[in-house]
Amino acid sequence: MSQWSPETVTIHGYSTPPKTNSRSSTPPPAPENSQVPKDLRPTILTARRHPNTNEVVKEVNDFFLENWPFQTEKHRKRFIDEGYAWFVCINCPLSLDERIHWGCRLLTTGFLIDDLLDRMSVEDGAAHNMKVIECARGNLLPDRNIPAQLIMFDLFKNMREIDKQLADELLKPTIDFLVAQADGNRMKPMNLKEYFAYRDADLGKG
Repeated sequence: MSQWSPETVTIHGYSTPPKTNSRSSTPPPAPENSQVPKDLRPTILTARRHPNTNEVVKEVNDFFLENWPFQTEKHRKRFIDEGYAWFVCINCPLSLDERIHWGCRLLTTGFLIDDLLDRMSVEDGAAHNMKVIECARGNLLPDRNIPAQLIMFDLFKNMREIDKQLADELLKPTIDFLVAQADGNRMKPMNLKEYFAYRDADLGKG
């Protein structure tokens, strides 16, 4: 995912300039150092973002920098560059102001858990995610020393207090995602059909 910035949106190596009041039907020229074919020009369309994107991204990033056990400063920087919260703000520009941060935290937690699982055995990963699922359901009090449990418990608890129906509807695809994350088949060679079936369970249902 491209690195986000408050003033530009980067797509396939091109950075759109800050929004102005004027409009032009002529796309800007391709940058000289671009890896995109020279005859391909960036779109003149401007991506829509949630109006509070900058504030939400900073709030969510600061939260995880404080509460997630990143291994090194390099990992902390990579987390910022990957722009999970920014991605949600681009995909949900009409989200209610008071709810957009929930979506950002949920997506971010999912990807950070995925990184943790890469350092676990299949068995340990499945056990880890099962406890996270039970915390999200509200059936298990979180171990406050395990951020994934604590964040998912608090996240769904807070969402249920505001809109229980929508929170419960969101819980099912979240569980599907967490189960698929820890599926032992992810480590096995797959043909294309098997891979598509796995990715549908992993991400498609969400």
